[in-house]
Amino acid sequence: MYRHAYVGRSKVERAAEWVREYDPSIEVRAVDRWIGGPDDLTGLAAGADVIVGGLDGEPGSQLWINEAAVRAGVPFVTGGMTRTQLLYCSVDPGRSRCLRCNEAGMPGPDDPAGAAAQRLVRSRPFTNALIGPLTMQVGSLVAYEALRYLTGFEPPRAAGAHVVLDLETGLVPRWEPFAEDPDCPVCAATPAARRGPSAPASSASA
Repeated sequence: MYRHAYVGRSKVERAAEWVREYDPSIEVRAVDRWIGGPDDLTGLAAGADVIVGGLDGEPGSQLWINEAAVRAGVPFVTGGMTRTQLLYCSVDPGRSRCLRCNEAGMPGPDDPAGAAAQRLVRSRPFTNALIGPLTMQVGSLVAYEALRYLTGFEPPRAAGAHVVLDLETGLVPRWEPFAEDPDCPVCAATPAARRGPSAPASSASA
């Protein structure tokens, strides 16, 4: 999508241009907006069937999208990489736990050593390891999960869980369910029409 000649251009406009070049019949609405919190995403989810997250560079940015998606009652799919691990997850508002729920499982004040270790890990500089083949792997997994929500041909595999594939163990998928937080303030904002029994994470194929 991006070439050296596009350095300095808006990524949003270039992405929209690419889609229009690929298929002129696709209607594209590009919004070039600085995102600094969940309120900056207000209005973008209106009428959407699924949200695919691609924010990077800001710690906690996925939580902003998570909150905006849950408020709107729109499924949210995202993915990424942490050194040797590829991972993707999704949130089905009212039917699965959300990313904010998972924060309840992080070390807290009653575990100062664990909390310090968590802060240390999150503060470590991270060299982007998303070379072409790995980007393709993550992108395909995220796109396939989004397709599950869009078509309903099978249930989402990663609702309320991280599906992790480690390069060091041959990319065998494992499921890591989000922590449960019955007092999650984000889930409490789920539209009434989307509320339902919490769906356990699937253990089927990735």
